Amino acid sequence: MTRQFGMTDSCRRPHRPGRRRFAGMVVAVALISGFPSLEASPPLDAPANTELDLTIDWKEMELSVTAVAPLQQDSAKAAYELQTRLRNVLPRAAQQALYDIPVRSDARGVDFIKEDHRYAERLADPPLRSQARPPQLNRTLDEATVAREYPLIPDVLRLFVPHERPRPMRRVIGWRPGGDFTGLVIDARGELPVHGEDRASRAYPLLAPRIFDDRLAPVLRPDMVDPEALERWGVVGYGSDPTSRTHRERIGDRPMQIAATGLFGIRPGNPQIAEEDAERLLANENLRNLLYEGRVLILVDDNVLVETL
Repeated sequence: MTRQFGMTDSCRRPHRPGRRRFAGMVVAVALISGFPSLEASPPLDAPANTELDLTIDWKEMELSVTAVAPLQQDSAKAAYELQTRLRNVLPRAAQQALYDIPVRSDARGVDFIKEDHRYAERLADPPLRSQARPPQLNRTLDEATVAREYPLIPDVLRLFVPHERPRPMRRVIGWRPGGDFTGLVIDARGELPVHGEDRASRAYPLLAPRIFDDRLAPVLRPDMVDPEALERWGVVGYGSDPTSRTHRERIGDRPMQIAATGLFGIRPGNPQIAEEDAERLLANENLRNLLYEGRVLILVDDNVLVETL
């Protein structure tokens, strides 16, 4: 799918995989939510025939926004002016992407607005930090590309999980084997049964996932995590390789490893673990602290770690 605006019949380009129509998404948000503040309003200075790529890298917890447009004149000045106009498109595109980010298993950003009108104002002008990538021209010098990376942690997560005092975590009474673990790894790779449905699915990342046991009793919710940990690295991390050093700061060198038994949610992203494993986590103070500090890594299939919105 392709996001395009500023199209003219005399300057029409073929669709490219991974791109979709930008202004159309804004219209859809307005129709679904019913809020006048979300009316379609494409960027005023968008170059003709601009296309956008919006991609989430769940391993890095980053939203990548890329704008591409054809160069109408063959000159250095025209290339510079086009790149400048494209850079002005990126913040608006990033803001619109917030409506489509899968936050919970049952809710994307736009669904929060339907639940609470205050999110409309919160998402309309969010304070998002970003890092620019160097602008590029293609080999034939007739197309310009600009891009920015927007960290999901903490700016985007803070919009949806704004708590200052964590909810108390459930405790299990009685002794369970603990261990001097430094983190928790939940292996949710491969096809797993989806709770309440006659099907299996791979696990899909979420910005604010939950962890349940086999009875659907909550083990971890986003509002149980220390606010400082949310600011530092979010609710959980995602990866596909348990031997990777990428998340060692989070889970340490001696993480406890648990196999997910199933998945829960419309978007199957909440892992379920065995009741025995859940009780072990919640009965031991050290293990509860690992949950509280967000020292959790969920392993998923490698091909779901990068997602196009």
